[in-house]
Amino acid sequence: MTRRRWVPFVLLLAVAPFIVGAAAATPKPVPFADARLIIEVNATDGDAGLQILLDGQPWNQVAVFRLDGQQIIDFKTAGPVNDYGLTELFSESSEPPFTEFPLEQFKALFPEGVYTFVGTTIGGASLAGTATLTHNIPNGPEIVSPQDGARIASDQAVIRW
Repeated sequence: MTRRRWVPFVLLLAVAPFIVGAAAATPKPVPFADARLIIEVNATDGDAGLQILLDGQPWNQVAVFRLDGQQIIDFKTAGPVNDYGLTELFSESSEPPFTEFPLEQFKALFPEGVYTFVGTTIGGASLAGTATLTHNIPNGPEIVSPQDGARIASDQAVIRW
């Protein structure tokens, strides 16, 4: 009887190096070629949107997580695209006017910091990447010429930011 209680323990000790070796051999996630999050403020319309850009090997699932771990996006392919995959993605959130949803509330939904992108390639490999979101939004351009209502030829325009 006593001998049988030790059998599982001895077996575990015998296979433990193989389990640890297999875990150590787990491939590292493939990095995304590009992963970005930016806030676009439209001064003319008085609104803001969150833009998501990513590029990578053909994938069929991608999720984005805030720095507090909350998942904010989950993209999944379906049907024939599931095995074919996507490689690039651009998406933008809705843009309610600041009168309905002030910029400070928008920023609270998407705090500054490092966001994590994870996914799966069509071959089953893991994808991973990060993007730093900042609330440092540049001011819009100041139009100094031509005067309101005036026109100039497009080949004569000079734009400086």
